[in-house]
Amino acid sequence: MKRLICCIVISVLLLHCTEVDDADERALRNDIRRLGSTVRYERQQAIAVLRQANTATILRVFKQTFPMLRYEGRYAFSSKVLPHLSTEHVDTFLLKEFRANFPIQLRIQELQQRAQKEGESYELELTYEQLTNDYEWWRWVVRAKEYMSYVQTYDEIYGMMLKLNERGFPLSSFARSLHQRDPKRAKDDFTKLLFHPDRQMKRHAFWALEAAHVVPPTDVALEFFRSADVALLDETDQFVHILQREHLELLLSLVASPSKRVRNMSEYRLRRISHLTRSEADKLVAGATTPSERSKAWRSWWAKHKSDSDEALRNRAAAALAEEARQNPQRTYFASLPVTATTLRSIPFFLRRFRPQTSICEELLLCNSAIWQLGGMLPQPMS
Repeated sequence: MKRLICCIVISVLLLHCTEVDDADERALRNDIRRLGSTVRYERQQAIAVLRQANTATILRVFKQTFPMLRYEGRYAFSSKVLPHLSTEHVDTFLLKEFRANFPIQLRIQELQQRAQKEGESYELELTYEQLTNDYEWWRWVVRAKEYMSYVQTYDEIYGMMLKLNERGFPLSSFARSLHQRDPKRAKDDFTKLLFHPDRQMKRHAFWALEAAHVVPPTDVALEFFRSADVALLDETDQFVHILQREHLELLLSLVASPSKRVRNMSEYRLRRISHLTRSEADKLVAGATTPSERSKAWRSWWAKHKSDSDEALRNRAAAALAEEARQNPQRTYFASLPVTATTLRSIPFFLRRFRPQTSICEELLLCNSAIWQLGGMLPQPMS
């Protein structure tokens, strides 16, 4: 009889504890949802409560609540709550989720490839939708801590990166993480991939170099651009976007690339670092009918201005733009003005050029329009 009474008492206590735990978890779920509230006080109150919660419990509840959260709530948790929880527990949790959910990304890639080959398929779409929430969760895990600091080894991240088939996220996150951990090794690894026999690995190389803003030696890059097929080069045009003035020789050579997309991006970058107005750039290559001739035209211009500092080039561009605006002050003209970048120090050029021939209203309109085109620092005037 005593044993029966003890069993009943223990069962009641366990039931009570379970009810309390359920109540606590419901409260935590409500606080997590309030992270995305439009009311600032509610967000702050939710953050304060969640920071004090048990780390294991809050992470488990957050994962359960994750599918119902919008971007604002997810971001608030990772930026405002996660840094205040137990680092050891957080890293253990994230690493486990990182490894366990990676196969879902590979499964989604497989489904996408099958869909491309087999056409639209209800079964494939249904399977994809079932995996979407898990994939979104894995995306959050990858981004939860900067440079995936919870992953212990470079090799683990690099091995996963090679299996991914996505240009943006998460491959870019992996590439930046590798570069942060070991810049020299990452640069060497990415550069070696440029000459990998597998075409997909070559794509990975350029996407990784682009994401980490790493430029291989000029001779190595030129060797690749001479040997790669045009279709592959077309996929590397965004890599050209990270090239700067110190990569001038590479840019000048790429103007003659067999890929039209690479040629266009190279000339775009040259206009940016040269601070040429659009009309100046058009005059520069006027009459050049082949990529090789356009490359020679750009080389000729830089032969004259190679010793000029960036500030001198900006000031030259500002003066040239002011004169162009003086000659053609129509609003439609400014719509086709340059990709030139400058600073507010250029304002005196416009003021000196426009006075005293124009009225104050015309002067302000011209200055505002031209400077907006130069750097987007002032709002474009209304018609």
